[in-house]
Amino acid sequence: MRRPHGHTQRLIRKVLGPDDMLDLTVVRTRVEETLVDDEAGTHCTVHLAVVANDGDAFEVRGEGVGLVDAVYEALMLRYAAEHPSLRTLSFDAFDVRAACQEHGCGGSVEVTLSVRNETGRLFDFEAVGLSTLGAAVMAMTGLVVYFVNAERAFLRLHDALSDAQQRHRPDLVEQFRNQLVDLVFDGAEYSGVLRPSDPGDRSGDASWV
Repeated sequence: MRRPHGHTQRLIRKVLGPDDMLDLTVVRTRVEETLVDDEAGTHCTVHLAVVANDGDAFEVRGEGVGLVDAVYEALMLRYAAEHPSLRTLSFDAFDVRAACQEHGCGGSVEVTLSVRNETGRLFDFEAVGLSTLGAAVMAMTGLVVYFVNAERAFLRLHDALSDAQQRHRPDLVEQFRNQLVDLVFDGAEYSGVLRPSDPGDRSGDASWV
């Protein structure tokens, strides 16, 4: 099992700073699942009530062939348009471990959600909850938060690298290139997210350097 490197997560926090880091908390869920064949091909519908760390509260609805697929699609409706690298990920495994006692399984549930990027690199996201649904939603939320923040950090570093090249700062060019390598190694596919940058759009004053 492989998880995003801790130094990459620290790099993301350093590049973005607390104000631009995304964090999400799912406060309420509602699931409707069809247990017989559905002609439309949709077997699960999930409704999520979500609060972001900037105070934004919203509800999303997703449909899929199962719980994980439906939760992913719900969050994609909110974030994939702005962060297209999310669509380059593919699911590899979904594992559940329940802490069962002699007279039942009323303990905690641990979920591991595994995804691969387009180069085949595997990422594992774990969560522990009182139910399979709760743990699965937390694991999926953690996955989306990580890759959204990684893409935002990639774009900011890309702009900072361009700025350093224009200012003929080889020291910063090398630093930003090395940091970009770390993000690409521990991130999704970013070739589809690059676009002409507006002056001062994302790089700011690079005070995080």
